Amino acid sequence: ANELSKGQHIEIDGRLDDEAWQEVSFSTDTWQDIAQPLFPNFSLPQQYATKFKARWDQEYFYVGVNIGEPFVTGVVTGHNPTLSSPSPVPNSFIPYYDNDFEVFVDVSGTNHYYKEFEMNFQNATYDVFWRVPDG
Repeated sequence: ANELSKGQHIEIDGRLDDEAWQEVSFSTDTWQDIAQPLFPNFSLPQQYATKFKARWDQEYFYVGVNIGEPFVTGVVTGHNPTLSSPSPVPNSFIPYYDNDFEVFVDVSGTNHYYKEFEMNFQNATYDVFWRVPDG
């Protein structure tokens, strides 16, 4: 992640056209869907790849994402305690059940005491602090 210069600002508007975003490149790392092991014979076409940029300042960590998936769906709305979904599937009120984007912040790299943020295109958000590995 690249630190913002003094006085730089990022507008939280879902767009990556701010100068602060324009001056950094998308990550060139290859990222894998954490569910990929469940579908070993499936390979995502490169044009559907997700790319991200990251910036930070003294108050916030910013993640800008370009999601190549052309068939995005979602019904979950709200935030943690107010999440809702019309789906009859039990516990389907978490953005995880929609096409979502997830960010995991694990400063120690131990899978203990890390933050998870999930969001979908309906602007449903879910965040949780994990003290031990999930699962």
